Amino acid sequence: MRLAERAGLHRMVRRRVRGLPPSVGANPAGKVATVVAGMVAGADSIDDLDVVRHGGMPALFAGVYAPSTLGSFLRSFSHGHVLQLKAAARDVLVELAGRTPLLAGADQLCFVDIDSVLRRMYGRAKQAVAFGHTKVGGYPVLLRGGNAGSARGAASMVAQAIGATYDLRRLRLHGLIERIPHTHRYRVTEAGLHHVTFLTRVHNRLIRTGTAQLQDPDPPAPSALRAAAPGYRGAVKFSV
Repeated sequence: MRLAERAGLHRMVRRRVRGLPPSVGANPAGKVATVVAGMVAGADSIDDLDVVRHGGMPALFAGVYAPSTLGSFLRSFSHGHVLQLKAAARDVLVELAGRTPLLAGADQLCFVDIDSVLRRMYGRAKQAVAFGHTKVGGYPVLLRGGNAGSARGAASMVAQAIGATYDLRRLRLHGLIERIPHTHRYRVTEAGLHHVTFLTRVHNRLIRTGTAQLQDPDPPAPSALRAAAPGYRGAVKFSV
């Protein structure tokens, strides 16, 4: 858990996971961290997450949640919230890779495993257990519901897996970021910082103010941009 904290688990979850119901969605970072701590301690169900409150665990972890609270929190997730949590997990994985350089040459060649895994469960009282295409009762790790084949949705999963790597490669080739030696982390170059500063100023000083001038139904004063709007709108419509 110390490594997860250093990799920014709490920060990533706070930044990514949003829009949960207020009744159960408060402090998502703390609840996700409790689930992770329970899994590290051997929990494989919601009830087993009570392990983080046993024995001397309260001396190690502060602010842990009861299994009932965590169950209500997880059951409130929509598909969009699941994607948010997956995005946070990818961010944490990038940080972990930077702190534990175990994959030499991963920036040149890597393999993405999208094998469909089913965690087998026993007993009729287990929630969300279903019989999928394998005809075995359990939890589909990839969260693909129904009796669907393994190939269903594979293209989008592959795109999500390699999308971040592709974006990093393009930024590096354009000289906007550079790899920190002997790590899998990157930093913004001086050229990248100039581009970020320029685009931020363009947005704040031109796009935002220009949009306000065009959308204001009762502008306080005549605007050259507003006066030119019919002309460029006509030109764009004609060219299209």
